[in-house]
Amino acid sequence: MKYKFLKSAVAGFALAVSGFANAAWIEINFADLTQNTQYANYAGVEFDLIGGLDSSGDPFVTTGGIHNSNNSWYPTAQILQFSFSTLVEEISFILDNYGSGNGSFWTAFGTDNSVLETGSFSSGGGAFSLSATNVAYIQFNNNQPSSNWNFQVSSFSAREIANVPEPSTLAILALGVMGLASRKFKKQA
Repeated sequence: MKYKFLKSAVAGFALAVSGFANAAWIEINFADLTQNTQYANYAGVEFDLIGGLDSSGDPFVTTGGIHNSNNSWYPTAQILQFSFSTLVEEISFILDNYGSGNGSFWTAFGTDNSVLETGSFSSGGGAFSLSATNVAYIQFNNNQPSSNWNFQVSSFSAREIANVPEPSTLAILALGVMGLASRKFKKQA
């Protein structure tokens, strides 16, 4: 009977701490989504079109991927933005760029709109991996505010960052549990 409280305290502590480090992956293969459809969000990612000749509506998905256009072709928006419901890291994507040499680029931003990482893509696009952490959103930019330049993201993945408590928080929690357990034992003795 005297160990019942201790067992409960240890079980409660284990359950409380186990929820802190659960990080999930966001994985989107746009070919698997309903084709020829506009998407505002999917799998915890919000999609937006910004600037350019036509940024009305939501981005369009075809078998090739999600486009910087609301109809899969022209006219296009200048920016295709992915915003995340939680901070992410380990971002990778495949981007297909139509045309050549226009200086298109991507930029990862933090919650304070600070630039965390940027890179460029040219004719044909390619596969990219980012080293930035704590990314709140990423923008794919065709660098053509007054003309059309179509591109698409065919796949995207990122790891959500888990909320991990500081070691001092866990130490205080552990000391409190041990204090309660020792108090219980002193009363019984």
